[in-house]
Amino acid sequence: MTAAASKADSSANSTLTPAQIAALTTAQLNALPASTISGFSATQALNATQLNGVSKTTLDAIKIVNLSNAQLSALSANTLANLTSAQVASLTTSQIGALSNAQLAGLSANTLSALTASQVGALNTTQTQSLSASQLASLSQSAVQSLNLANLTAKQLSGLNAATAGKFTASQVSSLTASQLGQLSASALGGLSAAGVEALSTGTISSRSTATLKAFSSASVAALLANQATSLSTAQISAFSNAQLSKVSLVGAKGGLQFNLQWASTASSAPTGFKNAAIAAASNLASTFTNSIVVNLQVGYGKINGQTVGAVAESESTGNFFTYSQVDGALQKDAGNSSYQSQADATLTSTNPEPGKSQFYVSSAEQKALGLSSATGERARWLCLALGLDPVRL
Repeated sequence: MTAAASKADSSANSTLTPAQIAALTTAQLNALPASTISGFSATQALNATQLNGVSKTTLDAIKIVNLSNAQLSALSANTLANLTSAQVASLTTSQIGALSNAQLAGLSANTLSALTASQVGALNTTQTQSLSASQLASLSQSAVQSLNLANLTAKQLSGLNAATAGKFTASQVSSLTASQLGQLSASALGGLSAAGVEALSTGTISSRSTATLKAFSSASVAALLANQATSLSTAQISAFSNAQLSKVSLVGAKGGLQFNLQWASTASSAPTGFKNAAIAAASNLASTFTNSIVVNLQVGYGKINGQTVGAVAESESTGNFFTYSQVDGALQKDAGNSSYQSQADATLTSTNPEPGKSQFYVSSAEQKALGLSSATGERARWLCLALGLDPVRL
């Protein structure tokens, strides 16, 4: 044993000079007490041979945060894998940036799981792209949420699982391009949060293939149809399965017209495509009219409001009677919503053209549209389809 090692053994609290530390062999370093190793004031005197050759116990005692970027870049994959979670978490963003792509690619799941959000956020594009899909899966939720998804390759995106995709924030999901969304596996698509799917741009949604749409979870489909149904074509809506539509009630456009479809018990006995057809019809109306209201509509099959339907389809509505002055005033006030409506309303006379009729019936849905009613829980209409109707063509 050298004088340096003897001195350390006799007095663990003594301070070794950089030259003495650099002169120690790995065997001598391993023989030192952990307290002596952790007490090194000149950790940067350790060379690559020493750092990569010491035992796991000795390595655990080294204050990794005191190493220079050059020392970190010289660490082997095995040495990096042997770092404790605390040591990994102590690395500065500058030290993280010093790691090579090969070093990052060799990090174990346990090592990666210790990385903080700020550390992962400090990774540059090539460093991020050096991580495999399985490595990305080992990152904590906060770390995943610090990733810039634009930096991920097609291979990384296609390899993501549902659990990893489920960690994405709504903002991250909304940042995905149509191309990136198409590169995600069915599993990853199913793992995306409902808030994330809802946040996707109109262009991204409208360009989605039916295969992509079929991978979304029921919660995501419900969020999508509630806020962006008008971005989907009838063919796209028809692609959803009954299981995917199991949570759907609100259909329409966020900030615009929405239908609260209240499925009657009879709807469960309807043929395949029944719900798709009703939702597609509601979406079509929501894209045609822009009133910012929610229309409550009960949808059944074979019966309406408890009564058997004798035709292909039948509907009933609730409403109230208003004077001509009230109806005309509401129409004129709402005329600014479209040039067509303004032109039509301009043809109305200021006085009742039917003196013998003092009251005019206005359905609940029309009352909401015209601002004659602000009721939110009232059912505006019952709608029922019977046998003989092609549900996909509703």
